[in-house]
Amino acid sequence: MRRMLVFLTVVMLVVAAAAIGTGRLHTSAQEEAASLAGHPLVGTWLAMAPAGASPETFFADGSFVASPPIIENGSNGVMFLSPLVGTWESTGARSGRFTAVQALSDESGAYTGTLTIDGHLQVSEDGHSFVDDSPETTLTFRDPANAVVAVISPYGEGSDGSIAPVTGTRMGAGSPGFPEATAAATPPAA
Repeated sequence: MRRMLVFLTVVMLVVAAAAIGTGRLHTSAQEEAASLAGHPLVGTWLAMAPAGASPETFFADGSFVASPPIIENGSNGVMFLSPLVGTWESTGARSGRFTAVQALSDESGAYTGTLTIDGHLQVSEDGHSFVDDSPETTLTFRDPANAVVAVISPYGEGSDGSIAPVTGTRMGAGSPGFPEATAAATPPAA
């Protein structure tokens, strides 16, 4: 009987400790989300990247979703790309960084690996635009076995400056976020 009482007491203490720990984790996640809720990155943006327009949303819970073009002509031919899904965090009052993964496949539909983008964004003072031209920004390509096959730092040391920075404009109802149009290139005369 005494062993049973000791056993039940230990079980109750373990359950109580687990409940307290879970409550702390839940509170911590809520506090973190609350701290991001007022960050200027929270919201939906139209990013303009070298590959084209990419609608992106930074959620107050630290999650991130982007929808860049789904087809790209790469060095190995046509590639199909999934949406980018990841997380983000604040790195300052008007800055943040995100890590997102995109699945890749070839024109036959075969899985060819992933692209991980680690971006570093700076929001303008008015909160309506951002830029990513950080030397810390990287693109990491992995093969189907998850081995890293290339890491590109488009704005880092050794870059030739030929890749335009990623810019973003906050989207709103009736305001899709497109930058002002530029004059279209005139085709060469035949």
